[in-house]
Amino acid sequence: MKHAFHALAGILALAAFGAAHADTDTQDFKVLLEIADSCSISTTTKPSDVDFGKQVRSTGSATANNGKIYVKCNKGASFHIGLNGGLNYGMAATVAGSKTDPVAGGRAMTNAGKTVYIPYELYSDAATTFWGNTVGTSTFDPPVAPDDKEMSFTVYGKVPSLDFPKGKYEDTITATVTF
Repeated sequence: MKHAFHALAGILALAAFGAAHADTDTQDFKVLLEIADSCSISTTTKPSDVDFGKQVRSTGSATANNGKIYVKCNKGASFHIGLNGGLNYGMAATVAGSKTDPVAGGRAMTNAGKTVYIPYELYSDAATTFWGNTVGTSTFDPPVAPDDKEMSFTVYGKVPSLDFPKGKYEDTITATVTF
C-alpha cells in the first residue's frame, strides 16, 4: 500500500508539474457595431403637389395651396431636405446656380409647347425662406427626428406675376433627403 501511495503521489506531482509549465498565448480582438442614421422620402405617402389652382390673368401674384413632403428617419437622425431647381430652371430668367443647386428666382413652369415660362418660387415657411438644395445654406434643416415615424413638411409656393397667356403650366421638382 505504501508503494501505491508513493506511485500515486508521483503521478500527481508530475501532473501538477506539467500543468504548471503549460505555455499560453493571448490576443485581444474587438467586437464592433456602428449604428448609422437612416432617412428616406416616404414611398407609402406620396408628396402632395404645390398647386396654384386656376387663376385669372393679372399683374398680381398667386400663393399656392401648400404641398407636402413626407420623410421617415430613425430616432435621433439629423437630416436636411433639399429641392432642386426643377426641369425648367433658368428658363424664365438668367440666374446663377443650376438645376441641382438652384438660387432664388430660377424656377419656372412651362406650358405643353414649352413656349412660355412662368417664374415661381418654393419656400420652407410662410415667411418665404427660399428652399434650395445646398446643405447648410438653402436646404430645410428640421430638428433631429424625435422618433421613427413619418414626418410631413410643408412646401410653400408663390408666383410673382400672373400676367401670362391662358394655359396650363407645370414643372417637376426633385426632393432629396441628406443625412
